[in-house]
Amino acid sequence: TTFGLLTIVTIFSIVMAMLYNRQVLAIFSIIGGFTAPLMISTGESNFVFLFGYLTILNLSMLYMAWRKNWQIISFIAFAFTFIYSIAWIDDSKTSTQYLFFGLLYIIFTVTSLLNYFKKGEFSVWNCLLLIFNTILSTVLISSVYYFIVGNNNGLIAFLFGLINAFGAFYIYKTSKNNLLQNTLIGLSIALITTTIALQFKANVVSICFAIESTLLLFLWKKSKENIFKVFFIAMFPFLLIALCVNWFDYIDTEKHLVVIFNHVFITSFIALVCSIANIYLMKDFETEEQFLGFKLNHSKFIFISTSLLLMYTGILFELIYQIEPYFNFMMIVSYVLIYTLFFIAFVLALREKLNLGNALQLVLQISTAFCILFLPMFAEIPLLPSKINYNIGSYFLYLSYLIPTAYIIYLVVKSSDFQSSKAKQIISMFVLVYVISFEKYNGFMLITLDESSSNFSHQADIFRMILLPIIWAVLGFVLIYFGLRKQLKGFPIVGIILFGLIILKLYFVDVWEMSNIFRIISFIVLGILILLTSFMYQKLKNLMVNLMEKPSENKEAEQ
Repeated sequence: TTFGLLTIVTIFSIVMAMLYNRQVLAIFSIIGGFTAPLMISTGESNFVFLFGYLTILNLSMLYMAWRKNWQIISFIAFAFTFIYSIAWIDDSKTSTQYLFFGLLYIIFTVTSLLNYFKKGEFSVWNCLLLIFNTILSTVLISSVYYFIVGNNNGLIAFLFGLINAFGAFYIYKTSKNNLLQNTLIGLSIALITTTIALQFKANVVSICFAIESTLLLFLWKKSKENIFKVFFIAMFPFLLIALCVNWFDYIDTEKHLVVIFNHVFITSFIALVCSIANIYLMKDFETEEQFLGFKLNHSKFIFISTSLLLMYTGILFELIYQIEPYFNFMMIVSYVLIYTLFFIAFVLALREKLNLGNALQLVLQISTAFCILFLPMFAEIPLLPSKINYNIGSYFLYLSYLIPTAYIIYLVVKSSDFQSSKAKQIISMFVLVYVISFEKYNGFMLITLDESSSNFSHQADIFRMILLPIIWAVLGFVLIYFGLRKQLKGFPIVGIILFGLIILKLYFVDVWEMSNIFRIISFIVLGILILLTSFMYQKLKNLMVNLMEKPSENKEAEQ
């Protein structure tokens, strides 16, 4: 009785809303209609009665959408209907669910296409309703099929994919509504890909999603229809999830995977190739992209950096998996840092073809600096001879990091803003000084240490107190000279800082640990350095004044 009265009130409210053309009254009426079953529920399950009522209520919504074109009513009805559907999916595992879920799919599909049939129009809101309805209906009917049949999980998704493919073909033949046509094409591609995902393992899913992402961007590039880009943005998180599931096989596998030619890395490699293609296709992305009416700030930076991270991670996990049985933690970290430097150098080598932004290049250059900072510390090269299963080949493998490091520093120096950017000059030269200092230390220790490394502390003190100040002095002299000659303001600053560090180190640290002979030698070296600096200053004083005070006039004179 209560339910009947509520139904009458709902119908009366809908009729009044239609007569007086009041959308607000229609909203409250439809909400009241959908909440009526909850208000009078006694906990008894009656699937046929409930969904019969929901079908009638949605038919009323369809009538209102046809007469008044109230879009919000359609979305409210859609939300309530599928909340009920998801809540009941596990309670009634009968073929009756096919009937009701199929009817609801038809009702909301017709609702989303009403404007197209009436006026030949298809708005973004119609597009959203069609997409959500198709996806959720596929999920619901596939769930029922799984509960009843238990296999061929991708059959329903495949059938819905075919329906959308036929719909796209029909629209292509009968009209020129590109938004509707491309929406149906995108849905058919997504559903057929999902069919493969449901039928096969996670690595196949990842491959399909990676290829589909590239396909969507390619279609967007060719057609200039943003719907393909929207589908790419919506699908991107699922690609990330699928790849993460694929990488878990490194942990869960019971037998050791062969190097490179294993299903996990092959999947990562295909995703890497697709990511490179995606970055190339994303060259035309704007800084702020529109996604379903919302702005995505820094979208190009986000998607390109995430794609680069996918490429990096796929190879990284394979590297760690293959070397983990043979090396300790410190060496694994060292090889990871070396790989990171090579990866960054590879990406920067393609910076122009991939149209990488300045912000992303800066992030990669900063990452390079951090890798170079930590690599010598983790590698522990002076202790190499005392380790088991390590030989001189390990040292030369470690030295390979100098190749990408030199290339990246070269790119920074050759960049158009290096001449005017004092910060870039200072940071790049400090990195260079750091690398030279550490590698001189590593080479000196490897040459002078005995087999048992018993003289480690003594040799380390010699390098720190004598050789390191000499290295810094030579580098400081060279940097000041070239900085003044080439009008690079940051170079002399680094050189002066190095000389300052030498003096502070000598008087506040080293002098208290030296014997008398070494103290005399150190002070003689210091005197020579000061004399050289004074001589260089006298020779280049005028040039330095011009550089510091009138750099613009100096450049004009040169030109």
